[in-house]
Amino acid sequence: MNEKMKELESRRAAWVEQVQKQKEKFDEEARQIREEERRSKQSEKEKFLDDLTVEIAGGYDMSWEQARIVVDQAWERGHSYGYNEVRCYAEDYAEWVEKIIKLQEEMDN
Repeated sequence: MNEKMKELESRRAAWVEQVQKQKEKFDEEARQIREEERRSKQSEKEKFLDDLTVEIAGGYDMSWEQARIVVDQAWERGHSYGYNEVRCYAEDYAEWVEKIIKLQEEMDN
């Protein structure tokens, strides 16, 4: 009986080790998937912000740097509601900034 208990204990230990290795493998695969999803979302976000910056700069007579400030602020305000909300905020802010820039130019002349 003692030999049988040792054999069962050995099998149990081997099984526990196998389960642990499988869990580690699964955890690593899950981590990699999450990382890929994060990178994909990050690159999607950056592409959206870059495209919107170009649109704002071209449509509201401001530099790329000025437009990026507008877009970054719009992102902070609206990203939790989606890309369309960010675009709306960016257009609102761009109109406001454009008026300030034009007023400053008139004052400088």
